Amino acid sequence: MGDNKVHSNPFSFLRRGPAAPLCAGFALIAAAALPAACASNGAQSGDDASLAAPPSAERGLAFARANCGACHAVTPDQETSPRAGAPTFYALANNPAVTPLSFDVLLQTPHANMPNLMVSPRDREDLWAHLLTLRRTP
Repeated sequence: MGDNKVHSNPFSFLRRGPAAPLCAGFALIAAAALPAACASNGAQSGDDASLAAPPSAERGLAFARANCGACHAVTPDQETSPRAGAPTFYALANNPAVTPLSFDVLLQTPHANMPNLMVSPRDREDLWAHLLTLRRTP
């Protein structure tokens, strides 16, 4: 017979079995991505006109230069990043694994080798628009 027991913790199934740590990791990533995926234009800095404006590659480049450029090469003319091991934005833009969602999650997930930046949804959209300008055309 099946287990009809009601669990007080709806995520208790994540603690069972050999894949439990992996499942928990995926659950955390999904939980981090969900607010970004569901947000349309939440609370953001700037005036009302900039909130209604579409994503801007120019704003994304300006943000990247100011906040990312100390470690990452953010323009296509930069062949290497200032910090060894930091991927160039050109490499990120042309990596098939980097999608809008994965990039959004990356910017919201703390990494040991990256500062804990708080990047607003508007800035994430602008950064993605900038990355799109760096993609190779087939």
